[in-house]
Amino acid sequence: MNFFSHNKLDYDVIKRSKYFNKKWYLETYPDVLKSGMNPIDHYLKKGWKEKHNPSESFDGNAYLKENMDVKNAKMNPLLHYERYGRYEGRRGGIKIKQKVTYNVNVIKKIAHYFNKNFAKLLYRNVIKQNKNKRVLVVLHLFYMESWNAIKLYLDNLKAYDYDLVVTYVRGCYDKRVLSKIKEFNKNVKMYMYPNRGFDIGPFLDVLQKINLADYDIVFKLHSKGIYRKQIYIYNQIFKNKDWFYNLYNGILGEFSVHKVMKAFSNNKNIGVVASKNLIVCDPKHKQNLTQEIAEKYKIKLHKNYRYVAGSCFAIRAEGLEKIKKQNLTIKNFSCTKRGIFSLAHAMERIICAMIEKQGNIIYGLKVPHPIYKSELEIAQKTSSLRLLDDRRFVLDDEFFYRGLEGKKIRNYYVKRIALGDINRSWKGKIFKLHECAPYIYLKGNSQAYNRYCKENKRMFNIEMSQHRFDCLVSCIESKGFNAKSMPVINAADNVIMDGQHRSCYLLSKFGTEHKVRALFIEFVKG
Repeated sequence: MNFFSHNKLDYDVIKRSKYFNKKWYLETYPDVLKSGMNPIDHYLKKGWKEKHNPSESFDGNAYLKENMDVKNAKMNPLLHYERYGRYEGRRGGIKIKQKVTYNVNVIKKIAHYFNKNFAKLLYRNVIKQNKNKRVLVVLHLFYMESWNAIKLYLDNLKAYDYDLVVTYVRGCYDKRVLSKIKEFNKNVKMYMYPNRGFDIGPFLDVLQKINLADYDIVFKLHSKGIYRKQIYIYNQIFKNKDWFYNLYNGILGEFSVHKVMKAFSNNKNIGVVASKNLIVCDPKHKQNLTQEIAEKYKIKLHKNYRYVAGSCFAIRAEGLEKIKKQNLTIKNFSCTKRGIFSLAHAMERIICAMIEKQGNIIYGLKVPHPIYKSELEIAQKTSSLRLLDDRRFVLDDEFFYRGLEGKKIRNYYVKRIALGDINRSWKGKIFKLHECAPYIYLKGNSQAYNRYCKENKRMFNIEMSQHRFDCLVSCIESKGFNAKSMPVINAADNVIMDGQHRSCYLLSKFGTEHKVRALFIEFVKG
């Protein structure tokens, strides 16, 4: 059995993709029709190498240009996008239709203008008190279609003097939207960035371009959270556009924008203002991952730091000075990938944590938010976070973030299993442990293992190497096997989710009949 074979899977991925148009491909590239080859086969085997695009809606060459890691790995652009890119937020290469798809209805617009003018009257003293305040807005506009909604919130800030900076992603922008932004604010500064570091990378890069002493308050904004059917996060349920509205209503609503300015003016100890329900403490796996990255940059954090989930907030400009001194630019950040706890994830926490460490307050404004009681009860009962409090086992922080966080768990238990009964899933196929690359390496085949390490780095950005595996083996042989660091098994098919290398080592030592204690997880289907 070939652990690395996946041609049929590749074919099925392209066949299902809405970005492959068989008719268009044949009409655009007559040589394919003359060759008699199936267009999907042609595209997979040589079409993409000849710079053929799969359809009028996807520019593979632009995708490779924007995502150099994919180009360097010599991967088919559409295949990479469908397998990984879409889940990592990569959009370079997708041709955006020249229209704004997110619209604000007339009733909302009327309510907005009424509330805005009423708020200006109600808070006229606050406006007068802060007329000389220097305000900077930094907006990362990844989802261009959100501009119409964001524009109404920025309109609330017109009572004050502010500068606008908009950052956007190379290969993922709508020229029409950029023109509308310039119409809205003729003095806007725009910066185009590669798709690195989510919204945090561009924000920190912008800080290096400006003089913070020119400003009193900075509003950090982004366009995330528009299309979310439902998410459960920090013990709250958000549906549809709840997340987006919650982020913005906390700091730029018709009334809240003036409350923000008033809070900064009346209390010099306030360093950050945001929606109250989004000021949260991290679960311990995220605390550990954040602390690990902070230590690399010699940043000391409080153990139970707080931060603004969603990273839309107003912050005193002077509070950003220490962050700016880290000299982080877009080059420090890796390509945007979901499912990996990166420097960007750590820095969104560190920004707020450093404010509190300086003795300042993260102040929250109450924002109306639906409770969704029944959905919340179900989410709490099926949340994977409850695994973190079980002392029978220890879960790897990175694995939990990548493989379990956000998953719905019906039940879990610990029991013994023979090593020969453990399976491994790889690229859509099921293998036994003795067929897996780590076991094969222990039996002397280092080439197969090296290929496996490269695949994991390319697909999941997981660092693996012979040296790391050798160190693990040496540690087990010298210190023994930590029984709490048990394999994690999907109970539905006995597929190992974490602990493959340790299990392969035990298999090489004791054989298929040897039994180990493992954590079995039953996931909620669907």
